[in-house]
Amino acid sequence: MSTRKRGKYYGDRDGRGFTPWPYDCATHWNFHRLSNIAKALLLELMGQWRGRNNGDLTAAWSVLKERGWHSRHTVQRAEAELLETGWIVKTRQGGRNRCNLYALTFLDIDECGGKVEGYRVGERLSYWKLGYNPEKVRSDEAA
Repeated sequence: MSTRKRGKYYGDRDGRGFTPWPYDCATHWNFHRLSNIAKALLLELMGQWRGRNNGDLTAAWSVLKERGWHSRHTVQRAEAELLETGWIVKTRQGGRNRCNLYALTFLDIDECGGKVEGYRVGERLSYWKLGYNPEKVRSDEAA
């Protein structure tokens, strides 16, 4: 199919964007075992992706509250579950007046204006296939 017919990989013609959801992800056992709230947060993060900003996705309460989320604790639980099961990785540690940033592991990590810390641009981690985040396991063993 030509580019003209299918639009660009990172967005459709009307400019609203398009997030690819690989069939392998949708049918994987690791996706099916996620809680519904974790699946909802994964969709929120996928909705923020604009083709060149994987690594600059946020689950900040100020953003999610405007999108209809009702509890910080629910967001934190879903965030922890996605990190633990390898669907997302933290690309920047937040702090005072600075939010945590995340990348989807089924897409290549983008440069994002230097915001990404600790990952190579263009790297696709695919931790979701493992069912866990090997970085988290290493950090837990070191502690």
